[in-house]
Amino acid sequence: MTSGGDNRRLRSYGDYLCLGDAASLVGTRIVDRWKDSDLDATDGAEITDATRDRVERVRKHLIRLLSGGVLQAFGQDHEGAFHEIERRRLSNPDFDIDIHRSLFQWARDDWASIYVSKSELNRHLDEISNRQPRKSIKYDWQKVTSMAWKLALEDQQLRETTRLIGAVQDAFIVSYDGKPDDKELRGLVNEIIDFLGDRTLSREVSSVETSSDSLRDSV
Repeated sequence: MTSGGDNRRLRSYGDYLCLGDAASLVGTRIVDRWKDSDLDATDGAEITDATRDRVERVRKHLIRLLSGGVLQAFGQDHEGAFHEIERRRLSNPDFDIDIHRSLFQWARDDWASIYVSKSELNRHLDEISNRQPRKSIKYDWQKVTSMAWKLALEDQQLRETTRLIGAVQDAFIVSYDGKPDDKELRGLVNEIIDFLGDRTLSREVSSVETSSDSLRDSV
């Protein structure tokens, strides 16, 4: 999402990290083949699908951290003083972020500057690095299946195997202690993608039991 108007880029100050620097940090730590130039490539230039996917994965990860209350966020007043942003502004239906300009949308067409805590973000990323996928970890596959269906239904762009696997893993990193590995998820997401195709369903899938047993047996 890109906001209109002011094209200024904010810069980081100490522990107050602008979204551009936060995105670079997240991308470097959790996204394969990430390059800091990926962010520049998305700012008005033609880009490859792979670059767009990497940046979008980082953007959605930051949105989940902020809206889920995992990451502390700060605004800046006209005198340059920092203040914590109220959680309700980060969890309303209109919430979105503009990484390039370090802005967040707290109401429809209303944008304000946003910074995140560098120390909190590093702590979160350190926790992720210690959560290596292991077959010994047992997941609630009803939650895994429901999460995969929900993501695929909400965003048609995720209906590609690698994208949907990454989105499910990112969601579990934020909400749970660990993440299912690629092999565990591949059969499930392929079944979802094959079923949905390009269709937009008029109602949510509230309970999906298919593929869980066969998926575990195949691992």
